[in-house]
Amino acid sequence: MTTKLDYIPWDEISEKNQQELKVHFKTIENIMETKLHYSREKSLAATKLEECWMWIGKAIKVDQEERADLKKKEFDEIYKKTGM
Repeated sequence: MTTKLDYIPWDEISEKNQQELKVHFKTIENIMETKLHYSREKSLAATKLEECWMWIGKAIKVDQEERADLKKKEFDEIYKKTGM
């Protein structure tokens, strides 16, 4: 049984989702770095962007776990029907 603290390598779908989102996060980060002067507010915005990136990673993990659970349930149903 896995816990919320266990490392789970990302599957192909999760990796694709992460890479797609990363492009957008890097764009926002670049705009912030090039268009805004240093300020407390900019620092807070950067911190919140990092925090958002962390939660995106957690959300991707949850999605992957749900896909894995669904696949297991589907397998179990097929196993029951075939009597194997």
